[in-house]
Amino acid sequence: MIIFLYGQDSYRISQKLKELFDGYKAKNISALNFISLDFTENGFEDLEMNLKFESLIPEKKLIVVKNILKAGEEKAVALLESYNLPTSREIIFIAIHWDEAPAKNELFQYLIKKPNFSSEFKPLSGARLKSWLVDLARSCGIDLDGEALDYLIENIGGDLWRQSREIQKIANYKIKGIVRLPDVQNLVNQKTGINIFDLTDAIGAQNKKRALLLWHKALEAGEEPVELLGLLAWHIRNLLKVKSAGSAARGLGLHPYVLEKTSRQAKSFEINDLKSILIKIGELDLALKTSTANPKTEFLGLIGELRSC
Repeated sequence: MIIFLYGQDSYRISQKLKELFDGYKAKNISALNFISLDFTENGFEDLEMNLKFESLIPEKKLIVVKNILKAGEEKAVALLESYNLPTSREIIFIAIHWDEAPAKNELFQYLIKKPNFSSEFKPLSGARLKSWLVDLARSCGIDLDGEALDYLIENIGGDLWRQSREIQKIANYKIKGIVRLPDVQNLVNQKTGINIFDLTDAIGAQNKKRALLLWHKALEAGEEPVELLGLLAWHIRNLLKVKSAGSAARGLGLHPYVLEKTSRQAKSFEINDLKSILIKIGELDLALKTSTANPKTEFLGLIGELRSC
């Protein structure tokens, strides 16, 4: 069986993936045959090896591949066909593409055709966003009145990751009943105009002062430290890939805009600098997940890895 999830709404894709995994785990208790790959980090040979591997555990195999379209088109289609994955009852193959449909891509066309199951997750707006927020609030035991709902949409928009965090915060505060505008105004920060990609730009430019300022502002605006670190790790990995590839960087498959910006920033780093920062990000991520570390002060250790600007 092949299940293909794609689109720009990463929150709903992630929720659907969790739903599918929970369903798998309910029937395959040990989940020891679950494999997760990401084609920004794993190679094609990793997928081939896991498809070939025969487990001694008598449970179905679940393979999740994120960023599936970074695989070579013809080679990937041939591999999936060779294992009869569309009709397989022993392997559940879930492919993820965190973006809209590409103009031309043989692998994409293969994944969306029957008998495969495919779903597109477009960003929510207007009436669909309102309906989604109402349903989410009710699932948390609260009801939003019209003004409270409008306030959330005006100040957070279609960022479902933050909307879910804010509604959970409101539910924890209100406990039950109708949530009105004053409740939301007291608990939800207004838009600050911060683009968290500016933070990765400051890191890439080695601008310590601006990086610290943007980090603090992002936290005050309600961003989750762990999510910010994930974005930073993605950016530093791109810098490392571009720096290592040199003149061959165009073959990395990065979006032209990302490649141009990353190539410019990579000139300011040595490869060992980037590896050191990635290690620091991992240490900070672990500290935030396993202790009561203060994200504002702990981030200073990461910034200390940057040379003076």
